[in-house]
Amino acid sequence: MPVKGSRKTRICKCGETDLEKFPPTRATECRKCVSTRTAKRTRGRNDLHRIRHLRRAYGFTPERYDAELKKQNGLCAICGKPPDDNGLRKLLVIDHDHKTQKFRGLVHGRCNCMIGYAQDSVETLLAAADYLTKHLEN
Repeated sequence: MPVKGSRKTRICKCGETDLEKFPPTRATECRKCVSTRTAKRTRGRNDLHRIRHLRRAYGFTPERYDAELKKQNGLCAICGKPPDDNGLRKLLVIDHDHKTQKFRGLVHGRCNCMIGYAQDSVETLLAAADYLTKHLEN
């Protein structure tokens, strides 16, 4: 008879019984079996990471992303150029206001960084544009 507060022994389908190797939930599978099952289900499905990231970070579905991209004619909302075609950087990133969380547009990662480094300050970006204009070499 178990002592009050003790945990019931679990047995995984692989035979594992060490409670330290089970997730903290009331899982019936050990961590290794859960990992193996997940790997089999997701193998070859690179789109799953993208779908999960869009949903968790921005509340976007892939369909909404594609609709926004179509509205922008597949171009960056800041510089108006198409996405780079060099591996992972071929997709535009979601730009949003960090205070209001409001979606602003799809942009290149480097364009998004530019806004971020300027801390969303219009004054800073205008000063940078003035600086570049002043130092143009004709």
